[in-house]
Amino acid sequence: SNQFTGSVDLTKLPDGLQYIDLSSNQFTGSVDLTKLPDGLQEIKLYHNQFTGSVDLTKLPGGLQYIGLNNNQFTGSVDLTKLPDGLQGIFLVWNQFTGSVDLTKLPDGLQYIGLNNNRFTGSVDLTKLPDGLQYIDLSSNQFTGSVDLTKLPD
Repeated sequence: SNQFTGSVDLTKLPDGLQYIDLSSNQFTGSVDLTKLPDGLQEIKLYHNQFTGSVDLTKLPGGLQYIGLNNNQFTGSVDLTKLPDGLQGIFLVWNQFTGSVDLTKLPDGLQYIGLNNNRFTGSVDLTKLPDGLQYIDLSSNQFTGSVDLTKLPD
């Protein structure tokens, strides 16, 4: 791991950038995910000290993977407007709160990790994408009953 510190401005990345991995550093501050390059396919910000809320409603259309694990992100997340081509989203080990709507995930989503946060409320697992292979909702504060009869094959 590196020892990079300070904040990161993701709003001025080059248009042609397809992959960025800033994991395992000591970056701090908030991150703006609303102005990422159109061609970006993967963004990994694992194991830093990023804070603040994240807007997942304006991610690039071609984004296939986003990993925000092991930071100190807070606030609620809107999972209803993720890019159509997204295959994996990991928001693990943060301090996200609020309810999550899993009924409008992209059809091609294969992996979703929301574990170890502070999400609350009930979850509807009856409309998950057909190709979903992995979902982890553990270690949150979800309540209510769960219908497992319509999980994808």
